[in-house]
Amino acid sequence: MRTAPPCGDAALMRQTGRDWADWCALLDAEGAAALPHPEIVAIVRDKYAGGSWWSPKHEVGNERLRGLRAVGQSRSGSYATSASRTLPIAAEAAHALFTDEAARDGWLGVAAPVRSAAFPKSVRLAWPDGTIAAVFITAKGSGKCGVGVEHGKLPDPETAAALKSFWQTALDRLLAAAQPDARTIEPQRANHAEAAFANFNDIVA
Repeated sequence: MRTAPPCGDAALMRQTGRDWADWCALLDAEGAAALPHPEIVAIVRDKYAGGSWWSPKHEVGNERLRGLRAVGQSRSGSYATSASRTLPIAAEAAHALFTDEAARDGWLGVAAPVRSAAFPKSVRLAWPDGTIAAVFITAKGSGKCGVGVEHGKLPDPETAAALKSFWQTALDRLLAAAQPDARTIEPQRANHAEAAFANFNDIVA
């Protein structure tokens, strides 16, 4: 089933000089349907000057318009979800809230040990179902950073939707914990997060 591309024709035309019909025709001519993701991105970036940021969007948009990929679905058939927040703390402090077990347990509420970490930019958490939650931290000037979570290799869109709700709530708890005057996480936030995760368990059970 065809789904909407990641941006509209007008935005794509402004940035690349081509609309989706043009890009789909170019990628068809390159045999993109039989090529792996990195090779398609490289073709768009290097041969057609698609740009490093826009090149992956061309590939995703082409596959959605061809009915080869649903929203949130990877080319392998699995699904992914994401969530992000801006925190009022430095990247180094945010990194510690993910890598320090006691600090992480205080806001996440799930036993998800660190699989790997690169200070202060990224953390990979091993989820109970065997999937990985990848955390990316970006400094945004003095005393502020952006935190994004990408959780992939999920079996279906229902699981992806449940985990998106969970991560949005969990990051709200993290944001509360990161406030300068934070002492404890507000009980109503914790209860909301537990309810979201209970819903996730119901879906994947």
